[in-house]
Amino acid sequence: MYSSGRGRHRWLASVTLAVTAAAVLLLPAGAADATFAKACPTGGVTVARSASPATVSVTDTRTQSPLSVVVTITGTTFTIAPTDSSVTLATASWCLKARNAARIETGTGTSGAATIKNQNGVTKPIAYVVVYSVTSTATTPPCWTSGTRVPDGRLTGAINTFHNFTGYTSTDGTCSGGSAPFNTIVEATDQAGATAVCRPIITAALGNYAGTPSRVNDAYPTAPESYWFCA
Repeated sequence: MYSSGRGRHRWLASVTLAVTAAAVLLLPAGAADATFAKACPTGGVTVARSASPATVSVTDTRTQSPLSVVVTITGTTFTIAPTDSSVTLATASWCLKARNAARIETGTGTSGAATIKNQNGVTKPIAYVVVYSVTSTATTPPCWTSGTRVPDGRLTGAINTFHNFTGYTSTDGTCSGGSAPFNTIVEATDQAGATAVCRPIITAALGNYAGTPSRVNDAYPTAPESYWFCA
């Protein structure tokens, strides 16, 4: 009887181990590691491989403003690059899903690659990439000059924000000497569009707006065509 009891206990222990192992295997995806989820988290901008290259707008964590970037997917790799060549990206937050993969892959950086392989050991191509945010590198904006007509100036704040333009006492393109922010630059295709952008910005800061926007490159020829002074 003692011997058969021990045998029954060994059998029950084996069954318990098998059931426990099966339960572990049946844990829902992502229970132990978020990257084992079947789909990327929401909150980002999705670019499918079929839509690549695609231009999308995401938040720049440094300026807390939207920034346009191009997402390019090529087979098992992808890149994220700013549309503005004067902007440099330090990093980005992203998620990717390889085609027919059972889990997602997340990471940071301005490029990435799928790592999941098929049964033949070949890396699966990317099905889509989700970009959540980017972080730009702070750079010194270009100094605008018009010779001796007006003092040098530059954009020193985010576009479409109050008093984002600073003027200097220099007139030789060095943006040196005394300086002070004194005008607001917005981006628009025409004067009517600039007025529509200027009005809420200036009204919020000063209580009203009765100005007439003028092109920045009328004073500074190297400034972008789409930039307008609010006053």
